[in-house]
Amino acid sequence: MSQEQKKMFLESKTESAPLPESGVQKKVEVLLQELVPENIEASYEGKGGEHVVFTVRATEKKIEKRREEAKKKEKEKGSKERVDELRDSVYKVNYYASLYKYPHDFNDPEKRDIVIEKLAEDIVRREKQIKLLRSYFGFHAVPAEQSMVRMLPLSPEIFNRLKPDWITERQDLPKEVPTLLTIQRRFKADPKKDPAHAVDLTSYYADDVKRMKGGEEELSDMDYDRAHRLLMGARVEPKDPFATEDMERENRNRDIVKMFPKLLHVVERQQVDRKFSEELQKSARQMVAYAENMHLPMLDVAGKNNVLLLKQKDASWRLFLPDVIPPGEPTRIDEIIEIAQDILDGNPLEIEDRMEAGTILHFLRFVNALAMIANIPERVPMPKAVLDVPSLRWRREIEKRWQKEATEAPVAKQKKAPLDTEEAKTVFPGKKVA
Repeated sequence: MSQEQKKMFLESKTESAPLPESGVQKKVEVLLQELVPENIEASYEGKGGEHVVFTVRATEKKIEKRREEAKKKEKEKGSKERVDELRDSVYKVNYYASLYKYPHDFNDPEKRDIVIEKLAEDIVRREKQIKLLRSYFGFHAVPAEQSMVRMLPLSPEIFNRLKPDWITERQDLPKEVPTLLTIQRRFKADPKKDPAHAVDLTSYYADDVKRMKGGEEELSDMDYDRAHRLLMGARVEPKDPFATEDMERENRNRDIVKMFPKLLHVVERQQVDRKFSEELQKSARQMVAYAENMHLPMLDVAGKNNVLLLKQKDASWRLFLPDVIPPGEPTRIDEIIEIAQDILDGNPLEIEDRMEAGTILHFLRFVNALAMIANIPERVPMPKAVLDVPSLRWRREIEKRWQKEATEAPVAKQKKAPLDTEEAKTVFPGKKVA
């Protein structure tokens, strides 16, 4: 860490704005107060979606000090005290909103203030969406978090992780930028490392022409058409007219898995784990109830680990939605109706329309896929205009979005060495935005 960075850290104010009295927000206030260089070991964890994600842990010296304080309080109160609050949190830094969504000259105070105002609006909007999610899926389905706007340092190393070609586009990098910082409770379950206790319900876009890079087989037009019509609620002739109900269900699940290969492990798990199956049915019903209200914002069900089922100590399972709120302004589910009508009327689609069509259709198909795998009768009913657009017409229109990205001039990849502890520490705690 350079002397200049150390100075920036030590002079930065860590107090947060007044927070409502609640256990979670009190904890956030404590976390912010402890984000000073001598107390923390920050480490770069990765880039997910719109966020650069860090974990922040207390130093051994700080932990030892807190152990001593906890023992003292135990003697005074007779109750056990928590030693290390920092270990339960992750810090999501959304540089994208500042640098991409609001690309202003941050050296200009007036333009910087405009960005700060817009980021504050983003926070209010996100808080409303969290309340909405909890009303449909339950309070504990959405992790506790606190978002704020803070002035955070921006190093070339971190900037390079966001989008390499920005290095040539932005030569006027400021030393710090107003940034969305979200402190979120850390969940320890990892579907990849511990599949017995965590199951990822998400699956990637079926229309992405790059899906084979993820090890998934190419989806034929015939299989796409059948799966799309099945998930849209259109009539699909049974493969075997003499099949029993169970056999037809198996055939249906095979069609779904062709479109969403990553749901295969969900199909297999619900067949052998009764409690998992029960929670899957409950979660699918909640998803359908949400999605059929088409004036609501669409959810991001494509991102890895965005929708999870976690096993509890009593062997039951619980739905967990760590990151289903898309960044930026919400896209209403019913926007798909206008896009469908444009296709039917022969109007050309803009790239934004194709992006919205791809994400909304994916969400609707995903919800009905979960409902079918869970073997419940509830489905999201599709508007007539959406059903009237032939499946392969949807596919060709949406593929144009991905084809544009795939044919853009490739950017020379630069080797990205891991951020070391000192580099990661330069991000926190940042300065409070007035």
